[in-house]
Amino acid sequence: MSAVLLPILPPLIAALAVLILRRGSAALALAGATLSLAGGVRLLAGALDGQAETLLLPGLPDMPLRLVSGPMTALLSVAVATVGTFVLVYAIGYMKRESGQARFYAVMSLFLAAMQALVLAGDWVLLLAAWELIGLCSYLLIGFWFQRPAAAAAAKKAFIVTRLGDLGFLLAILYLFAHAASI
Repeated sequence: MSAVLLPILPPLIAALAVLILRRGSAALALAGATLSLAGGVRLLAGALDGQAETLLLPGLPDMPLRLVSGPMTALLSVAVATVGTFVLVYAIGYMKRESGQARFYAVMSLFLAAMQALVLAGDWVLLLAAWELIGLCSYLLIGFWFQRPAAAAAAKKAFIVTRLGDLGFLLAILYLFAHAASI
């Protein structure tokens, strides 16, 4: 397995495990974040030794998706995993008596996996896909307490603002594709 997957797979697997098991969700999410941090540190150590990694994944016809690890992306991966781990540590105490913990920790883990995919994306298609997944997770997290009118309204507002940003991002990618003839 390529080391560039190490920061992405643990929180993604944790999200799936939380949704399937529906118990121990805080521990699973924290384990995924911690392993993601370890994967980011592994990438950073390799990058400091001059090892750059690229992983080609199946994507669009004649356009594979690329995950790339270099010094900057490895450093960002460590930063993302560190913040994600600290947020989950805080959330364990904050969410202790709340219902819907499995949903919260699954979305948080998916958010972390998407952030890792974003910083390690080596092409515009994967970058846009990760960006969209982050937007979805943001909407779900902002609207976590959807029964409260203020939370529901904030989630709707975030969704609309994010979609406007997404449109601008997509137009920029299409512009680059039209003028550079490649993504």
